[in-house]
Parts: sequence; C-alpha cells; structure tokens
Amino acid sequence: MRILGISEGSHDACWALIENGRILEAHHAERHSHIKNDKWLNPKLLPDADVIVGHQFLDKVNERRKWSYQEPMKRNIVPDVEYNHHETHAWAGWATSPFDDCDILTIDAIGEWDTASAWEVRNGIWKQTWGMKYPKSYGLPYSQVTSQLGYTPMQDEYIVMAMAALGGRYNREDPKLFGFVDSVPKLAPMFCGSSHTLHYLFTPRYQNQRIDMSKMTTQKARDLARNVQSHYEFYLTKLIQRHTSHKNLILGGGCALNCVANSKIQGKNIWIMPNPGDGGSALGAAARHYGKKLKWKGPYLGTEVPRMDPQKIVDELLNTGIAAVCSGKAEFGPRALGNRSLLADPRGKITKLQIDKLKERKEEWRPFAPAILSEHYNEYFTGPASEYMQFTAKHKTEKLPLVTAADWSARVQLVEKDCESILREVLELWYKETGCPVLLNTSLNRKGRPIVDTMYDYKNYIEWSGLNDIS
Repeated sequence: MRILGISEGSHDACWALIENGRILEAHHAERHSHIKNDKWLNPKLLPDADVIVGHQFLDKVNERRKWSYQEPMKRNIVPDVEYNHHETHAWAGWATSPFDDCDILTIDAIGEWDTASAWEVRNGIWKQTWGMKYPKSYGLPYSQVTSQLGYTPMQDEYIVMAMAALGGRYNREDPKLFGFVDSVPKLAPMFCGSSHTLHYLFTPRYQNQRIDMSKMTTQKARDLARNVQSHYEFYLTKLIQRHTSHKNLILGGGCALNCVANSKIQGKNIWIMPNPGDGGSALGAAARHYGKKLKWKGPYLGTEVPRMDPQKIVDELLNTGIAAVCSGKAEFGPRALGNRSLLADPRGKITKLQIDKLKERKEEWRPFAPAILSEHYNEYFTGPASEYMQFTAKHKTEKLPLVTAADWSARVQLVEKDCESILREVLELWYKETGCPVLLNTSLNRKGRPIVDTMYDYKNYIEWSGLNDIS
C-alpha cells in the first residue's frame, strides 16, 4: 500500500510517501513554491497513493479554536484519515528511531489542543502517559519573544536561540530569571500559567503590541533572548524528570529543534529525527497509518539532481574558500546537511562577512555550523553531537574561528562513514589535502527564501551570488 502523509494549513507544509515501510520521497512545499515557510500544498505536485493521511484538521478542534481566539484551520487537501497532531509528532520520531522501547516527549506551541505530550512504548504497546493543553504552553512564549524581538514567529526562533548566547547569564535561583530583565515583560507567568493572551501573536492586532525595538538597547534584547531560552531549558528539564523514565528518549515537535536546550539533557540516549516539527508530521502521519517502523536510511528524500564531482568541490574550496553545492537528493528538514549546502574553509582564510553577504545576514553575531568527519570529533569538540545538528558542543581549539559562537559553542554535524550525502566524500578529500577534517556548512539560500531545491534554483543562486558554478 502506498500511503501519502500530508501536513499543511499551519506552517511548513510537507508531504511524504511510503510503501511497505520504505520512504519513497519527502518534500517541503516551500521549495517548490519558493514561498518561505509555505503552509499550503500544491495538489498537482502530490504523487498517487492508495490513501492520504494527515493531522490537525478535526472539526471539533476548529469549534474549540473559535472560542479560544485561535483561527480555525483551513483545508486545501482533504485527507482520507486524520490523526492527532502530537501523536503524529511521536510517530515521526519513533518510526525513524533506532529504539523499540523508549519514552517520547513532544513539545510545540500548539497542536489541535495539546501543547506537549509524553508517551511510553514497551514491547510494541503505545501508551500516552501525560499531556499539557492550551492555554498552557512552553512553545508559545518562545514564539512571542521571537516576535517581540522583531523576528517571524514559527520560523525564526533559532535566531533568538543564537542571540541568547550574548545575553546575561542567569542562574535558576536568580530572581531575575523569573521576573523582569530591565524593562522587558515578565516571562514566568507565560510558562507557568496561561498563554491565552498570546493568540494575538497570530493576528494583525498583535503587531501594535510588539516591543518598540528602537527603545530597547541591544543588550536588553539579548538579555530577553537569554531569559526566554533559560526558561525553556528549565521547564524542558523538569518535564523530562517528571514524565520520562526510560533510558531511551525521543524528542518531537518544533521545540525539539532547540539544540542548545537539547544539550542540557543528561543521562539519556536521545533520538531526534531531522524534521521533528510540523513538516515532519507528514511522515509521522504516514507512519502512524502504517503502524510499524519505517526503513530509515537518512534525510535525503527530496528532489534529486545529478551528483556533483566531489573533487571539483574541494578544488573550489582550495582556490576560493567557498563552494555552493547542489547534489543528489535534497534534505527533508530545515537544515542543510551537505546536499544543498554552502561550504567554506572554517580556518579563517575567508571572513565571516563574506559568508554573511552570501546569506544576506545582518546579524554579525549569528554563528555558522561545522561539519566534521565523525572519527575526528573528539580532537576538536567536547559534548553531545549528532548527524543532524541537534546539539551544541564546545570547541577544544581556536583553529576554527568561522564556526565558533560567542560562547565557544558549535552546532556540530557529525558526518558518519555511511552518510549518503556527498559531504562525506568531500570532507575526506578536504582532510587529505589540508589536514583539517572540518568544513563550515550552512544552507544554500538567501534570507527569506527557501533552501535551493533544483538545478534551476542553483543556477539562479550562482548568478546572484557571483560564486563559481561547479556543477
């Protein structure tokens, strides 16, 4: 049976097709429509399937949203079967994980009604053990602060996470953590009580209530980012302590992309699929309908283009220090992992300003991530790391200035020997030439635009950027 999982109507619409447990393809709508964070699917692009399954369009939920000031979800494609939003988050994690028995914790802003849930899987039997419902939420306050800082909620939270590294250091016992930081709003009630008023976050009316950033100093903004990050880390730790017991832990929901908070978790074997947010729930819905583990080989499931020559990529890096890569199948998830990447020499031969211009970034403090041959990881970093950039580690060396954050952290991508991306071969050749097993890896896109998907997109980027075409 061919099962098509879909996710649309909120943000980051995606589709995923599976057959007999094999993932045939998985795509982000935005990379085809060229509308960043596109929430609608194009029916003309969807493959044929025996059944279409989705989530979060339940009629009773929409009735509740009307009196809770949440906008009712709209339909573009009507699925044959619907599953609970957080259930699809949980299944996306479990079906792709290396675990059979485990606990699962999902956290986001809001699904239909749930904002967090805990599950246990034992001997193939699933049981939900806990849930948190709107108006209480740990994701909504983070999105509110994202908006207050002038960024786009449900899209730019990762920028706030990076900004937090520049904010004041707060201990959990410090009253400032649960009170005011200068003149910014009190955050603790948002996390501890009701997030009901945050519905304004998604309405035009809310824009009039945003903080006037011209009246807030740079340091105040950074302190606010640090404060909300500290709150989220504190409550994430509490949820894990109270609602999980198994050594194996799966994290799902959009909040699972907070790699800084993930790195604070102790004593667990953690799995986070590379697309744990709403987009990944397309795969989760399909897996839930299939009812078994999927044959997970990695995130390279999208549009396929011809494979590039790894030696040409390395030669370009040696000559200019920067190479734009569009090779093989696109990644399923918000982070480029080698097949749709802008790669650069991390040792300081080129400047961060050069990379910022190619990304149209204005925030000079935002860090770039290192990709490293996994067997050399301990020579350069200490702390947790994964294949999908889901944790932050600490640098052991000063030799990699272009991939070092303000607090000496790095969101490391481990490139394993069985990695399907061209990045593994590129890194091996790069190491042979330079003795450095690390490259800067950032997504191949301009600000406000989706990651490059096709060769047509790649050619357009090359023409705009002035980089050399190495296809």
